[in-house]
Amino acid sequence: MTRSPAMPPDPPPRGLLIASAGWVLASLLLAYGLRPPILPLASTYAPAARLALITMLVGGVLAWPLLRLSQRAPGRPISRTVLDLVVLAGALQVTLWPLRLAAAWPIGRTLAIDAWCLGWMLMTASLPVLGGRLRTHRGRTALMAVLLVVVAGPILFAPWLAPGARSLSPFSTPVAWWSPFGGLAQLAAPGRLDLSPIERTATLSALAAGAIAFGLAAVVAAVAGHRLRASEGDRD
Repeated sequence: MTRSPAMPPDPPPRGLLIASAGWVLASLLLAYGLRPPILPLASTYAPAARLALITMLVGGVLAWPLLRLSQRAPGRPISRTVLDLVVLAGALQVTLWPLRLAAAWPIGRTLAIDAWCLGWMLMTASLPVLGGRLRTHRGRTALMAVLLVVVAGPILFAPWLAPGARSLSPFSTPVAWWSPFGGLAQLAAPGRLDLSPIERTATLSALAAGAIAFGLAAVVAAVAGHRLRASEGDRD
């Protein structure tokens, strides 16, 4: 039985860093445009700030996991995903807090938006961690389908899941809290000041659920990797 050589450390995700910076820039240009508003008030900047955050969250909880699941399985899915999360979380921080000045969000609401986004990024990051231990395209495709259903399903089916709310926007229904985009749309809505009990509970629940989901996925991936290395060592 021979011991497999130690794997080199994962390189920094430079490509993701460049892509995330480009995504943030595109989100801000999409939301704010190139021309300033006639009346540069918080009430005019708040809707654009909300749109920019939702667009950035699409990249963090949908585009990035789909990209990683479509790529070749890495040797260290946990460490690579953690590095990716550091890059994405950093991009969120350097964008969210300056936007707070334009939208006039209180500190508490800004922290809630931050925790909501981080919780959902942790939750969806569990899928690339699990996908890193799958060697079949079918299994990774199944994880992609799960991601699409979990992230976009509540918004798409909100009019049917919330009786009497078909005349409302999908982002305004109670079911929207089950979607990262619906909850963010309500947390970053213009004119909101102090957090309501529902908003506080939903934010803490998302953060806790994301941490638990990522932790469980990391444990499963670590055990699967250990078994894989043990089986390869036995064959040697």
